[in-house]
Amino acid sequence: MRSFVLLAVLLCQSWMLFGQDDYTYISDRRFPDPSDLIGYNFVPSSMEIPNEMEAELDPGEYSFGISRNNLYVAGGEIKGVYNVNNINPTEYGYILRLINARNPTLQGHLKVILTPQAQVEALVFRRSRNDQEIIFFQTEADKELKEEEAGYFTDRWEVPLESPDSLWGMVVYPFLRIHEDVSGEQERLQMEDSTSIQFVETIRVIEKVKKKRKKKKKKKKEKMENIELGITEEEAEEPAAEALAEESEAPLLDSLGQPIDSSRQDVRIKTKIVKEYFIEIRSILTYDDDTQEDKEWRFPIKKIVEREDEEASGNAERYQLEIATEKGGIVYLYLTPKRTVSSIEVMGKRYLMQGF
Repeated sequence: MRSFVLLAVLLCQSWMLFGQDDYTYISDRRFPDPSDLIGYNFVPSSMEIPNEMEAELDPGEYSFGISRNNLYVAGGEIKGVYNVNNINPTEYGYILRLINARNPTLQGHLKVILTPQAQVEALVFRRSRNDQEIIFFQTEADKELKEEEAGYFTDRWEVPLESPDSLWGMVVYPFLRIHEDVSGEQERLQMEDSTSIQFVETIRVIEKVKKKRKKKKKKKKEKMENIELGITEEEAEEPAAEALAEESEAPLLDSLGQPIDSSRQDVRIKTKIVKEYFIEIRSILTYDDDTQEDKEWRFPIKKIVEREDEEASGNAERYQLEIATEKGGIVYLYLTPKRTVSSIEVMGKRYLMQGF
């Protein structure tokens, strides 16, 4: 029992650290399905106990992190880990039925209040049947921040991809990062994180200078009067002289681009063009001790296969590009019905574009 409580406390602390420096905004993302809540950490900007009190909150003063089995609450007397029995749709959004992990007699709920656009505007928390409901409100991002972020982050309807060949040179700046390789936390990215995903084509020209093989000539009987010139009368004929002049007008070049001596007709240059394709990922990571690290990953791309989900409806992701890489595993790039970039899965992370 003691080990379970310790684990619960550690998990709760990890959720409190997650995103505590900033509010989460109503417009950050939509939740059209209950499963979209899993991994998200809500950081409200104000709270209210009806007919009793209202208060503005500092970023991270209260937070609500939802996993598949638990709700992690940080702040005040309601802090703790609550088991999620189920999540059900309602006329106002969703309701999570809860049991306190440390005290099973405390059974409550978390109501998730949605806007008509399926965005979360408020959370209503009740720790037990004997406690009052507390309303936590999310704030809307101000106009200046919205305009600044709209100019930086890639919108899911912004970057078209007509075919896999259109990938090269494309760069996107995702808005959300889902840590599917850990516990599914949804991380709201900031502009200062400098997170980007780029598809690169490189072209190399390789030149090799090779000596021509000399053909063996049959010995001819030389005429005595031309021995001092070293040629025969047949070699001095006009057509042969014209051919030599044409060759000298287009001199060969060496690997450094310098002309090869025109008298050296025993060499030739072989040119080879090599095209290589890469995916490059960059992100500035911030750790718990506030230290930062600018990380970059680069993986060669070997193969791309495109698929279409003909059953996808509405604005759901319809196209998938399966990209095989060396050492980076399989990368999945998903497109909207309009063939614009919607999300990318790479290295156990799923990156969502803004407007998801």
